[in-house]
Amino acid sequence: MNFTNPLNAFFTLIVVATGESFSDIMDVLGQSQTPHNHCVEEPKFSDFQKAGMPVGCGSYMLSYAFFGAFVILVNFVFLNLFVAIILNGYFETTDKESQAMNSDMLGIFKDAWSAFDPDATGFIKIHYFADFMFELQPPLGWGESFKKSPKRQ
Repeated sequence: MNFTNPLNAFFTLIVVATGESFSDIMDVLGQSQTPHNHCVEEPKFSDFQKAGMPVGCGSYMLSYAFFGAFVILVNFVFLNLFVAIILNGYFETTDKESQAMNSDMLGIFKDAWSAFDPDATGFIKIHYFADFMFELQPPLGWGESFKKSPKRQ
């Protein structure tokens, strides 16, 4: 896990974004000259050529600032993405449920219509209209309360 080339940097940031031991990576990258970490305080290009890899010392302050900001920003992005996906699913479901004519109601309508128009002419006799509306049931048709209504009698 390091930033020696773009591919390593990308994979390192992916690991940090998932939260997998990012504090260890942050600590190692922030280390300065210690008995276990031999680094050059202000490296030159010749130091890099001799070692074949970066030899500069880290800074805890810069390391903590970078990784802290990165983790917070990435977690906000992922959290917002997660919330957006959930809200999108919720709104799609409520839109489907609130439609006056969804696929379930269309099936109910087709079944009721086929009972009154078995030949599929597209017409029913006018005296069957009330029976058809009671067959549909609310919200498409009429309920039992309409049968008892004084206006209908």
